[in-house]
Amino acid sequence: MVRRFLLGLILLGITTVTYGQEDAKEAKVTWDDQVSAVFRQRCVTCHNVNKKSGGLDISTYTNLMLGGSSGDVLEPGDASSSYLFLLITHESEPFMPPNSDPIPANEISLVEKWINQGMPENAGSKVMVAKKPKFEMTLDPNATGKPETPPMPGRLNKAPNIYSPKRAAVTAIATNPWSSLTAVAGQKKISLYDVATMELLGVLDFPEGIAHVLKFSRNGSLLLAGGGIGAQSGKVVVYNVKNGERIFEVGDEFDVVLGADISADQSMIALGGPLKMIRVYSTATGDLMYETKKHTDWITKMEFSPDGVLLATGDRNGGMHGIIQLLIKKANTPKKAQISIWFFGLIIFFDDYSNTLIVGNTSRLLCDKLGISREKLAYLVDSTSAPVATIAVITTWIGFQISIISLLLKMPQKL
Repeated sequence: MVRRFLLGLILLGITTVTYGQEDAKEAKVTWDDQVSAVFRQRCVTCHNVNKKSGGLDISTYTNLMLGGSSGDVLEPGDASSSYLFLLITHESEPFMPPNSDPIPANEISLVEKWINQGMPENAGSKVMVAKKPKFEMTLDPNATGKPETPPMPGRLNKAPNIYSPKRAAVTAIATNPWSSLTAVAGQKKISLYDVATMELLGVLDFPEGIAHVLKFSRNGSLLLAGGGIGAQSGKVVVYNVKNGERIFEVGDEFDVVLGADISADQSMIALGGPLKMIRVYSTATGDLMYETKKHTDWITKMEFSPDGVLLATGDRNGGMHGIIQLLIKKANTPKKAQISIWFFGLIIFFDDYSNTLIVGNTSRLLCDKLGISREKLAYLVDSTSAPVATIAVITTWIGFQISIISLLLKMPQKL
């Protein structure tokens, strides 16, 4: 008796699950099964192949996806932003159908559900992905400065989805311009720290791969991360700093993204990488605004001007490496090599730090080949970096030196 009772409960559970699954399948709204009948009865009289009012044909699924004279009339996944849906609900003009009440509420609900589900054509169709981001990122030009409240995240998840038994290098780091928040890139994750307390505030997932570029927006409310997997895929993702939500993603590159930036008003995102192509996208629509291929090597850096009018880009040119290769052929003795390094230090006269980075890094190969110690190289670089930058006419030191001289001249003379 007990066994029969238990068997009955099991059968009842299976029946309930099966019934629920069937309901879930039946809940899918498609064009062929439900929506086409609504539009054919209510709208196709004025919107068909022969009579396209407003340039819109609703007689077939394909023609409806083409939109009308004003562009797309449907937004996949967002009925409230779909122009056609606003017309049939009489929330926007011209009303559909004209000179009459809105279509029945159950039919409006059916159309709304179909749009929010991704507008499948039939039961076997894939749903469409929303084109427009649900988060309005574009700012007023006057709102790009310091915010009233320093941007800091709230309660975020601190447990990464992926753990690595070995430590990996930090591939990118960024500091918020208005708070003590710092973002550090890792393996398929981005860690957020409060550098004032050295506390881990949260971990953002970056399943696209490894982030090679991190940038905070000018007002600090957004975090841009660009990266991917080398020779395979690349993407740029924008996070909301406050709640860690992924609010926007752009780019479908066939290689990793190495350089990216977001404009001050947050209306544009630029990206580039080993493909040597600069692509600029609109954050309002997610569409590609323009692309250009002017670089001859990997694009590694991008930066919008404060007004968003200009975009500066940098690539891995290899020019300095070529000069060193030429020097190696000519400087075949330690003495000639040291003279070449000294002369090279005189050429890079505009900034002492640039001199150290360029001359030091590019001359190591030459010194190692000819047996010149690193200490001797450090002395040669140091003796031609800051000293040359302080006496040259056009350098980063000149502005500072002139300001000091000007300040001294304005001071009252003491007898």
